[in-house]
Amino acid sequence: SRRRHTRSSTVSWARRCVYETGNAVATVDGKQEKLAIAPYIKNGRTMVPLRFVGTALGSVVDWIAAEKSVLYTNSLPTGARTIKLWIGKKVALVDGKEVAIDPPPELVKGNTCVGLSFVSTNFGAKIAYDSKTRTVTINFEN
Repeated sequence: SRRRHTRSSTVSWARRCVYETGNAVATVDGKQEKLAIAPYIKNGRTMVPLRFVGTALGSVVDWIAAEKSVLYTNSLPTGARTIKLWIGKKVALVDGKEVAIDPPPELVKGNTCVGLSFVSTNFGAKIAYDSKTRTVTINFEN
């Protein structure tokens, strides 16, 4: 079965998302929004829920249960157009090409989480981390 998640908003995509490690509230273009799960650190890497990042961008995120995979369709003017990844696998398909993903995606409380480095590299984003406040800012520009 397939579950589809999209964002219903007059804004087609967010330009700035701010996340705090351990906090289940993010700021998207100045507006606070609740996350299903808070970003966290794993082996020195910040992990974020892919569905929230994807839908904040106005993109479509499909969960394909039979494959334990996620298909992300990007409508941004930058970054990959399609990304398919599998829970626990260290390889993703980005616009049909195999790309290493480390750490591999994982399920946490029913949410697919990926490392921020994967987001920045493949979604056309710029990432800034502030170690004092434990916040991550993702900026998307066209």
